[in-house]
Amino acid sequence: MMNQEIISVRDVRYCYPTGTDPVLRGVNFSLRRGEFVGLVGATGAGKTTLCQTLNGLIPHYTLGEMQGEVWVNGKKTTDLTVADLSSMVGLVFQDADAQLVMSTVEEECLLGPMSQGLSRREARQRARQILERLEISHLAERSPQALSGGQKQRVAIAAVMVTEPEVLVLDEATSELDAMMVGKIFHLCERLNREFGTTILLVSHEVELLARYTDRLLVMDKGRIVLDAPTRQALQEHQILQQVGVRLPQVTRFAVATREVLAWPTLPLTEEEALPVARAALNGSRPQPAEVPPPRPEAGTEPPLIEVKNVRFAYREPVTVLHNINLTFRQGEFTAIIGNNGSGKSTLMKLILGLLKPSAGQVIIDGIDTRQAKVSDLARRIGFIFQNPNDQLFASSVAEEVAFGLKNLGLSEEEIRHRVEETLVRFQLTGVRDVFPRFLARGDKQKVCIASIVAMNPQILLLDEPTTGQDYRDSHQIMELARSLNEQGITILLVTHDLNNVARYARRVIAVNDGVIVADGPTTEIMSNRELLASCHLTPPQIVRLSLEMSEAGIPPIMTPEALAEKIRHRLSLHPTAREKH
Repeated sequence: MMNQEIISVRDVRYCYPTGTDPVLRGVNFSLRRGEFVGLVGATGAGKTTLCQTLNGLIPHYTLGEMQGEVWVNGKKTTDLTVADLSSMVGLVFQDADAQLVMSTVEEECLLGPMSQGLSRREARQRARQILERLEISHLAERSPQALSGGQKQRVAIAAVMVTEPEVLVLDEATSELDAMMVGKIFHLCERLNREFGTTILLVSHEVELLARYTDRLLVMDKGRIVLDAPTRQALQEHQILQQVGVRLPQVTRFAVATREVLAWPTLPLTEEEALPVARAALNGSRPQPAEVPPPRPEAGTEPPLIEVKNVRFAYREPVTVLHNINLTFRQGEFTAIIGNNGSGKSTLMKLILGLLKPSAGQVIIDGIDTRQAKVSDLARRIGFIFQNPNDQLFASSVAEEVAFGLKNLGLSEEEIRHRVEETLVRFQLTGVRDVFPRFLARGDKQKVCIASIVAMNPQILLLDEPTTGQDYRDSHQIMELARSLNEQGITILLVTHDLNNVARYARRVIAVNDGVIVADGPTTEIMSNRELLASCHLTPPQIVRLSLEMSEAGIPPIMTPEALAEKIRHRLSLHPTAREKH
């Protein structure tokens, strides 16, 4: 049964009606019944376009020029309608808003099975089971449009899963979910695959989870499949993956960095595989006393830049979203705000921006009480970067986008020209100064957004999930840019689900759960507290988990693969005989 092809893609080429260059350039692969396959690649590689050929959206709804053939269950998609294909191939989009059309969550989940002929009672029973598994049954009567981004994504997943398709395709469908829920989605896909034989194709940048769950990995680059192999074999090809912009699992990067001192029989994919080799090497060295973590830095003596005092907030009384929040931020901090979907992170950001006013308490920005201030006045001090750069870009060129905010500040034409030129050079945008911003790649769009804000010389930059849906290269570019701006004195507040970036870049972490600040401290302290993070539906990054398992050998909690590799190399250099044994 496993060898029977359910999908066959044969030399598919495709060009969008508004494009000149093909997005797919001769794609060939097949899916066998019961497989669990991952699909990875950089932004723009063609992954989403390929997914839309599998359920007939291309070429039936999205026009353009398509060559080659896609076969599903022995029939060409061009000979079937999208409705015919919907019971065979279920597709969950990255953009949940493009998929949600009904007035309530329950009605959204009833639409598919009832269109397949199920009675309302049968459809409701099936829908309730899926909603419970995804932990959103309490949202059944809510409007999908009133939900958070992460909640919308779960509703979109439920609405497709409830139709019980033979093939389930998830196109970055977990990008806005917290880490624990992402893990649950992967686990649920595994159950569907194992218990019901559902064929899974999962597009994701979550390489640690792909390594743990998938049987096979497809790697795309510039419209082609450049690697198609069992997952373990594919992830050994670290040079190919790095060349096409696919991040390796953290423990695999650690192993690559320690190949000269540790005898890896094969590159590990999980911390369970990495631990025995690392432990064996360390056990051959003299035990080291556990490192004492550095004391918490004392609060600076300069006046606070941001003060949140006894703040309570409710969108509608009496339901309180934030409870008695007290926070202080000083100039030059790089702070990450983390928490599960619906914890109150975005509401806290909007209060700091002045877009919302506290129901009780005060938010003070550089001595200004936001209750008495205009948003335009606060905008001179605070810059805000949206999660989706398209929500922020509307000018006809990159240069005009950078100039727009400066004009609103009332600066002279000469000063505007000077700042625009300075900013374009600073952000390496001179080569695209006359390009329509929406034509740029997503990572470059985000860079234009940041440039247009930084040109206004804000003291504070708020980043709301700036790397969601971004590939490794774009994510790295954005976070390195944030680091550079912080080194120049700009205070950075980062809201994110990506704890890998938190561990690498932030110096302070604030954890929010159910509208309450449950932790506020140095990054290493928060990231290494498994119980705390679990209470917020989060989990430490893979390399942090590995370092915690090595604590008996005197290894402290470590935040990045490079830092752990350096620590191991240093330990073994002190004890060369231990290194020789391995």
